[in-house]
Amino acid sequence: MNTAKSQDALQNAAQQAGDVFSRKASGLTRVVSPWTALAYSFVAPNITQASFYLLWAVTLYAGAQMQISILFMLTLVPFAAIYTYFSAAMPRSGGEYIYVSRVLHPFVGFIASWTLTIVGLNWQGNNTNYVVNWGFGHAITQLGLIYKNQGMTNLGLELAKTQGSWLVWIVGTISLMLSFYVIYLGTKVFMRFVWGAMILTWIMLAVYAGVLLSVNPDVVHKGMMLVQNIDYQTVFAKARELGWTPGFISVAATVMAGMTFMNLTCLGSTYSANIAGEIKRVDKAQPLAQYGSIILFIIYYQIFTYVTYHGFGKDLMEAISKLNAAGADVPIFGSFPQTPFLLVYATQNPILLLIGGPLAWGLINWVGAMGLAFAPVRNLFAYAFDGMLPDKLNEVNRRGSPVYAVLLGFLISWLQFSVNVLTPLLSAYQVYTITIWFFGWIFLSIAAIAFPWRRKDIWDKAPEITRQKFMNIPWIVIAGVAGLIISLLAVYFTIVPALNPPSENYGWKGLAVSFGFYMLLPVVLYYIAVAINKRRGTAFERRFKEIPPD
Repeated sequence: MNTAKSQDALQNAAQQAGDVFSRKASGLTRVVSPWTALAYSFVAPNITQASFYLLWAVTLYAGAQMQISILFMLTLVPFAAIYTYFSAAMPRSGGEYIYVSRVLHPFVGFIASWTLTIVGLNWQGNNTNYVVNWGFGHAITQLGLIYKNQGMTNLGLELAKTQGSWLVWIVGTISLMLSFYVIYLGTKVFMRFVWGAMILTWIMLAVYAGVLLSVNPDVVHKGMMLVQNIDYQTVFAKARELGWTPGFISVAATVMAGMTFMNLTCLGSTYSANIAGEIKRVDKAQPLAQYGSIILFIIYYQIFTYVTYHGFGKDLMEAISKLNAAGADVPIFGSFPQTPFLLVYATQNPILLLIGGPLAWGLINWVGAMGLAFAPVRNLFAYAFDGMLPDKLNEVNRRGSPVYAVLLGFLISWLQFSVNVLTPLLSAYQVYTITIWFFGWIFLSIAAIAFPWRRKDIWDKAPEITRQKFMNIPWIVIAGVAGLIISLLAVYFTIVPALNPPSENYGWKGLAVSFGFYMLLPVVLYYIAVAINKRRGTAFERRFKEIPPD
């Protein structure tokens, strides 16, 4: 009954918006089922990046016990709740932009959403590097090593170069073009790729786990000598020289690693709210997608971490982490030794390596990278629909795809990718993107706290799932308070490494550049939009009193 009332209210709002918005319908169509929304929420964050976050988390937070840190993914539940409640009340594409701009202020909403949007598009560019380097490059390198083919090994190592390779730039540019072509083809086509990646993720994990459960660190150490003539004792000795202490445990590091790097692996799971305008039965789909993805993340990570430590040994993983922080890993291994690459020391079976190693890893991440761009493209569309960006960006084709927003998304991701490959200018500063993301969630949390009172007109017409209460306090308010506390802690914990940086990538300079890169541009764009709309005489401010038409 309440859901029907809410839908009627939204339809009335859309009709009244005719004088405010450029058209009475967005042009986006609801084609995504609840289960597909869950698949998207799981695939978009590129969950298989556990392979290197397991290393990098220990780099930043020495002594972290990762299987405990994984459980801190539960701190994302308040944000899942906020998105679930908000998207049921305002089921439109644009996510936090719609919510914060309607509850607090369009300026705040634009900044809060821009942080998540630009981070997603930039990480699409970053992930393209990973797909080429540690997906295709490592797969070819492994085959070259096991077949003793030096030409194949050299080709793989060339593709595995993180910077300075024109071959990587060419392959990555083609990969990006294909990614955004899939997005351009429309939601239905893109979601077929999502399901393919979802299935392949669990197949890869099963093969990876099967191989590592069948071996132990001694077998892996022998494999290191067999495949690359690497003495594991040399690896340990070099790590000790750099300050590695085997067996060191830190409770504080465990908490901080959980609330930063482990949560970083999940960022993008809330993007199902940003495509709410294309999801069927939003009030059913969002709880499944938001909460279900967190459960799947924890299950995946626990299995992955357990079998990794069982097969390779925790000491080897921590030693490699220390080497990587100092840039001493590549001289020994020939490339960044993330876990799918290390699998060649556990088995030399090419079929197992292709399915459980870098090739499958690269394909999964290629689709996940698309997922990190798909929702931000919808955010660009929402900005344009409100007049924040040029109207051209809200045009859709017959497939329901915002063509020009897709093109802009491609240009942003491609620029990030190109800079990564050709220079170290921005790549060193990507480590603080989680700081920027949680900074945006601070505003989202405040909007959740204020929603029942500041926008009582929308609150009173919201469906029952949004207006649920505990001891007469709306659950969305409780989630907002929890989200605000967690966001502030996450921002603080990500700044801690800047106090005593383990390498030049993690200092105050990196933090300052990250904030400047991600936070200043939306301020400029907002005031340009205000000036242009004022000159046009459009009802710019009135738009933010209304929910955009469906």
